[in-house]
Amino acid sequence: MTWGKVGRGYFLGRLEDVWKVSVWGAGGLGKWDGMAAAAALLQDKLKKADESELVLKKSFENMGVSMQDMMAMITQGTGFGGKGASICHFVNLCEDAHDDGLIYMIPPGTTKIKKYEDEDEEVCIKLDGDSIKPIHAILESLESSGVTIHPATEGAVLWVNGNALSMKDKVKLEHGARVILGHDFVFRPGIQHDST
Repeated sequence: MTWGKVGRGYFLGRLEDVWKVSVWGAGGLGKWDGMAAAAALLQDKLKKADESELVLKKSFENMGVSMQDMMAMITQGTGFGGKGASICHFVNLCEDAHDDGLIYMIPPGTTKIKKYEDEDEEVCIKLDGDSIKPIHAILESLESSGVTIHPATEGAVLWVNGNALSMKDKVKLEHGARVILGHDFVFRPGIQHDST
């Protein structure tokens, strides 16, 4: 039997059987209570991991990227959507304790960069920090002009390659540029051009 055909329920059931035998032979049923609790904890963690996986997949789908596209990019180096097709992205260079994402997709069109709020379900780049404005900056990914960024709110801290941007500034991002948002977030954009 291969692992691909074995479900988690089967695996956990077999694990419990092994624990029962090992505990029974080790001198009593009193230890089984601890093992049952450990199995329940493991089942809870697996359930939470499954729920997190579904949320992650939904987020990527909302950005127009399938898990198949992600795996192709990682394993084959073909870019999102296969050979010749790609979606630009931001790589978070910060080593912070937050659960902020490491890679943010920049799909074609307009993408907001905004402050993270618990109940906000808008698809955009969300950052959690005191220096991030409710709507901090706007990214535009257009075939005609490439990827540009500009502040969305007066007083939003935004730097590109060491230059502070004001409300009137709109900068075209180049691959590998250094982008600073607020006082806590540093990114490098991955700007891929179609080879056709």
